Amino acid sequence: MKHISRVLPFLLTCLFGCAVQAQEPAGGDVEKEVIKEEQAVTTTTSDDVDAVNKAIASYVEAFNQGDAKRLAGHWAADGEFVPPNGTTLKGHQQLEEEFTAYFAESKNAKLELEGTTVELLSPSVAIESGVARVIVPEQD
Repeated sequence: MKHISRVLPFLLTCLFGCAVQAQEPAGGDVEKEVIKEEQAVTTTTSDDVDAVNKAIASYVEAFNQGDAKRLAGHWAADGEFVPPNGTTLKGHQQLEEEFTAYFAESKNAKLELEGTTVELLSPSVAIESGVARVIVPEQD
């Protein structure tokens, strides 16, 4: 079996990073917006962490089932992904096509996570850390 290990910033990107957009507050009142963000940090709950963990589990399940459509659905509609070959894929259709091709080439590929932790910085920003292994039994 071939094991490929990678740090997991890509999951955070696919699950949340593409959907969060930085915007300057109306009227340019950045200071008030920072205060709101700091206050919001204190309102995150274990339910928020549970929601992130459920999204992670859903992503792994979709990958392990070879479900390209469901896997692509974890990105924002205009989300981007850059696989190891350096090509930029944008949007659900391109992602689904790429995942479909990957699963056709890498039958029975499985994604395993190790040491996954989630830290909420605010209600809309989380840091996920850990290691992902893609295991493809047919590749030695």
